[in-house]
Amino acid sequence: SAGRVIGIHGRSEGEQHHLPNRGEAIRLHWGFSSGIPLPPAPDLTTLASGNLRWQWQSTPPVPMTLAEQQSFEAAAQPVAVASDPVASDPIAPNNAVDWTNRGNRFYRLEQFDQAIAAFESAIALQPDFYQAWYGMVQVLTTQGRYEEALQICDHILTLQPNFYQAMRDRALLWVLQGNPEQAVADFDQVVQQTPDDYVAWYLRGNLFWKHMGWDEAALGSYDRALTIAPTFAEVWVERGRVLQRLGHGEDAIASLENAIRSEPDLAVGWYWLAMFSQNRDPNAALAAVQQAMTIAPTQVDYLLLYSQLLVQTEQPVSARPVLEQILAIDPHHLAAQELLQTLTGINE
Repeated sequence: SAGRVIGIHGRSEGEQHHLPNRGEAIRLHWGFSSGIPLPPAPDLTTLASGNLRWQWQSTPPVPMTLAEQQSFEAAAQPVAVASDPVASDPIAPNNAVDWTNRGNRFYRLEQFDQAIAAFESAIALQPDFYQAWYGMVQVLTTQGRYEEALQICDHILTLQPNFYQAMRDRALLWVLQGNPEQAVADFDQVVQQTPDDYVAWYLRGNLFWKHMGWDEAALGSYDRALTIAPTFAEVWVERGRVLQRLGHGEDAIASLENAIRSEPDLAVGWYWLAMFSQNRDPNAALAAVQQAMTIAPTQVDYLLLYSQLLVQTEQPVSARPVLEQILAIDPHHLAAQELLQTLTGINE
């Protein structure tokens, strides 16, 4: 971060619970933000002497080099945590809310057996506490235990029929199990129940074109998501891909340009912009894929497209080391092997 203090928003999915024996409201986290194990932020004023001179900046720092990124990724890998992540809590879990929060934190630490045990403890104390059942769904889905997760979603919806998160997850589980038709009804019900849930509209659009072949219907879902969240970059990307499928190339490029305006460091946005531009303007496509590689320098798909564009723009000598880099990452990458052999044949 080049020495900068990074600001992170503090909002999360969940709800407040008031427990009589605690005398205070407890926040129960769930879903996309359940139990993120962040330490308390330090008081920055104690870390510097003299007067602080804050400089507010909204531009990203200089991108990390490949070596720096690989070092960071290695350091960020999950490690076994010997101690209980909530052992320092002043109050030991003795109610379903605390046990569920504990399970969520274990889930985020990828200690799935401990997470399930915590959720089971919550359920033992309060069998109808659907939030603990929902935590179980998150763990089981991560473990690939889709059938068990589906059964629990059904149980949650008998306990709380309007808990749309479980219905949304059930739709995704149907897709993961290879039954997208079953997911359609759930997504339709979710967007009827919560019409401002732009994530549900986005997921519904993905379902429609990727699994059902309903391109026009997918566009309708994406457009609805964008009326609610006009800077949701991933929606612009998928919308562009559908437009390209429908033969609306210029509109597809415009959609991708909206994506990268909304989120300039979204590598996949630059990648698809390059893909859709390569026949119209190879040099613009080359510049776009270079942007994607700046953000994700080891992504094989980006490297392959870059090498192909180098060949297309009559720079085959520059393409060779890129192909060799791909094969260093994935020695069995067939497309890279074939293109490298073609270049070798031309040079010979």
